[in-house]
Amino acid sequence: MSELTARIPNNNVEERKYIISVLFKDFLHAEPPLIEVADTDCTTLLYEDKKIVFRDHFWNVHPEPLSYLDISNLPKPTYFKSENFGMKDTPIIYGNGEFDVTENAITCGLDIWASAFFMLTRWEEYVNTTRDEHGRFPASASTALKHNFLHLPVVNLYAELLNKMLRNIGYYPEDDENCNDGNDILEKTLIPTHDIDILQSNPKWKSIGGDILKRHDPKMALHRLFTSHDPLDCFDFLMDKSEQADTKSIFFFMAADHREGHSDNYLNTKKFSQTIEKIKKRGHIIGFHAGHGTADNPERYAEELQLLWQHTVLDITFSRQHFLKFDMPRTFNILETNGITHDFSLGYSDNEGFRCGTGNSYRVFDFLARKTLNVREVPLIIMDSTLKHTKNLTTAQAEKVIWDFIPNHHTSISLLFHNSSFDNYTWKGWKKLYDNIINHSIYD
Repeated sequence: MSELTARIPNNNVEERKYIISVLFKDFLHAEPPLIEVADTDCTTLLYEDKKIVFRDHFWNVHPEPLSYLDISNLPKPTYFKSENFGMKDTPIIYGNGEFDVTENAITCGLDIWASAFFMLTRWEEYVNTTRDEHGRFPASASTALKHNFLHLPVVNLYAELLNKMLRNIGYYPEDDENCNDGNDILEKTLIPTHDIDILQSNPKWKSIGGDILKRHDPKMALHRLFTSHDPLDCFDFLMDKSEQADTKSIFFFMAADHREGHSDNYLNTKKFSQTIEKIKKRGHIIGFHAGHGTADNPERYAEELQLLWQHTVLDITFSRQHFLKFDMPRTFNILETNGITHDFSLGYSDNEGFRCGTGNSYRVFDFLARKTLNVREVPLIIMDSTLKHTKNLTTAQAEKVIWDFIPNHHTSISLLFHNSSFDNYTWKGWKKLYDNIINHSIYD
């Protein structure tokens, strides 16, 4: 079979190579094309005597390395009006709606490469310095929410468009196992994850005293008095649900102490060792929940991870930042230095949706150093506390929000439910909601 070739302009070459490779490898699961750097103003895919021409609406305007990194270069997205290749109402981040299809060529006005690069690398968060009270880039400041496409996996839609255009010129990308992530659970419709901020409840007498004296909630005190089981100990329930859905739960454990608002370190407790052994025995996954001060502090990150290694005797390669605190792209380099292969942090605390334009696992790019890292991102799409606390949704409303994401066949959905979200008093009905949602994936 003839080779597919990508002819690219002679500027921003590392950025162009990265996004072509990622769209082919991580989204089409296919070998990327042979890349030729040429004196051209478009990116062109060539196969035999046919071609796909992508108009360049971004990097040619900023040919010097890193010159695009300015807030004035944030996009002003529009939407496809035509039905070409099923793209009507799909966001155009960079480019326009031009589509010209002839027997031997397709010309596309959507700058698919710069648009996908914008979402996947999150360079937007570097040039836009808006932060919330915890130092996080909020969904409310994002281009995707402002232009009403945070709910869409736009990078997957672009990859699907690319696939359709390739087939239109007679090139059929072959599924290459070497291009897959290698972790079967990350290919599932639902990826259940759990942050263990607090491992176990305080002694009952202490909690009841707090309910009465501090929280002024005698009903809670009465509920706690007649509850024999610690509501935070829901590990068997979570693993049962995942096993019924033929998947695994990912549990992120902390190693930080009470610095900067953390609860007391639980690594030396009997409960921790028992819980870890239980999870190991059932074959679920233990990850690292990096503390508040680790996003921009490599020494603290390494210190906490080392503590978790020592107490679990595991080679831990999955990580999520506590409070989803992330310093783009510095945190990725901290993860890489510490042998982390998969990060699960890139979701928003103030809104559900596709912060990276996808739920796919994909290789990340350090846009400052202009290089691909070994770390893969598995974006967080929906978090329990966002639905309950930030948005104040009822369980029926929250379940509907989650269901609206699940039928999306374009991408996986990483779901975060803390172990503290199943108390039948403060989280009444959420255990049933979780059961309903996870049971859906049995029928994938």
